[in-house]
Amino acid sequence: MEGMKRASVIWKTALPAAFFALLLLATTSNCPAEEAKESEGKESKGKVLLVIATVNFASEEYKAIREGLEKAGFQVVVGCTVRNSRGIPDIGNVTADRVLSEVKDMELYEGMVFCGGPGMSEYSGENFPPGSPDSLKQSIRDSISQARKLVEEALRSEKAVGAICLAPAAVLAPMSAIKGRRVTGFAQREELAAFKKAGALYTGRPVEADGNLITAKVEGMEGFVKSLVAALSIPFVFPCEGYAQGLKGKGNFGLQISSAKADEAFKGSYHLAEDVWLKAGTAVKSIANGVVAYSDFSPTWTDKDKKVHWNLGNVIIIEHELSPAAKDLTHVCSVYMHLGADRKVKEGDKVGKGQAIGAIGMDKSDENGRYPAHLHFGVHKGPYLQLSPGWKRDKIEEAAAIGLPVGNPPDIRIEKGKIVDVKLAGKTTAEFTFESGSVARIGLLMQSSSPDYKPADIMGWCRGYGDKETVEEWLRPSEWIGKKG
Repeated sequence: MEGMKRASVIWKTALPAAFFALLLLATTSNCPAEEAKESEGKESKGKVLLVIATVNFASEEYKAIREGLEKAGFQVVVGCTVRNSRGIPDIGNVTADRVLSEVKDMELYEGMVFCGGPGMSEYSGENFPPGSPDSLKQSIRDSISQARKLVEEALRSEKAVGAICLAPAAVLAPMSAIKGRRVTGFAQREELAAFKKAGALYTGRPVEADGNLITAKVEGMEGFVKSLVAALSIPFVFPCEGYAQGLKGKGNFGLQISSAKADEAFKGSYHLAEDVWLKAGTAVKSIANGVVAYSDFSPTWTDKDKKVHWNLGNVIIIEHELSPAAKDLTHVCSVYMHLGADRKVKEGDKVGKGQAIGAIGMDKSDENGRYPAHLHFGVHKGPYLQLSPGWKRDKIEEAAAIGLPVGNPPDIRIEKGKIVDVKLAGKTTAEFTFESGSVARIGLLMQSSSPDYKPADIMGWCRGYGDKETVEEWLRPSEWIGKKG
């Protein structure tokens, strides 16, 4: 590229011998203390990977981007092809928190942004400091390769990607990931040709925000930082690519099951989630930062009378704290049913927005509960451990119709009658008080009916269908995430 060719000339005069020695050292230094510091982090909106060049990144852009992100509440993690870098104007050595080849994936980050400056031309290919030993060249090659993979992953996961000045041409243009996307940035004849070859739509505007891809020219710095912060601050994303298309119209949330083909167990009930009809193997990701509350396999099984007992297949539930809290709502739980057996998270894991957690299970297979291939996705109001209205209502009706167990082992009996009070008695137990004064202590967790594999007990509210009143406990995912995102 013409602009990049000119930029590469700066290598010849801008690399002092002492600094070159630091570059050589960086090919073997893994700086564990800094990695530990990054992993500890601090209370923030999340981490953002700010990528700079080995030398001659634009110092003023670096400072403006960093200050803007930190002011907005994000923790900045500096990434580079080597450990030590030097910008222009000279602000002294900048020590990267991470060498890019060490960054496994984007799970720890809300997004990534590439600083500008002529030194960013190194990301376009084989552009090394003069006299670089093979070890340094290979280190830079590995980091460039990984940087491209991280960009692709971030764009695919709907995480924000920003690039300014020469970076859109140097970093993004060699990638197919920007095909059909609007971009801007420093561009002369060679750079314009590169954008065209990549299938990107170059607009020439000071700032271009195309979804989660934010690009800019130097004069658009202020707008670039604002757009970047806005993209990074989106708290929720959809659980898979093609979500809207997979809904087949407006989706089936809250619809009553009345089809003649429906199993008797479901007929007349209401659907509490959205079915997303995408092919088996489609990646499923967490819709937001959260903690995995449940991850197990709930098998569908057939009894000796050939009656099918339908269950969830592989299922994951993630609890998300809302910040700021909505009116009367501090948490929601995202529910992913009919997944494949390769669940990537376990109970207690912290997950990030857009992090891969599994995939849609194979069509009508045991792993997905014997259903046609699709994702059953719901968003339930409140935390995972809760005394939900629908479950409480079911138990009150059960007490009146067939009774609930009262007393303590071994003196347990079934009492039938009217419930006058219900309250929590610990995190996973509720007390139902009868009109007579007797108390039934019922666990909030539900056991699987499977005679073979026994998954962990699951909260009673976690089901695919319910009565009309129970629909009110759930949010319509496409509408709610659409507003939040």
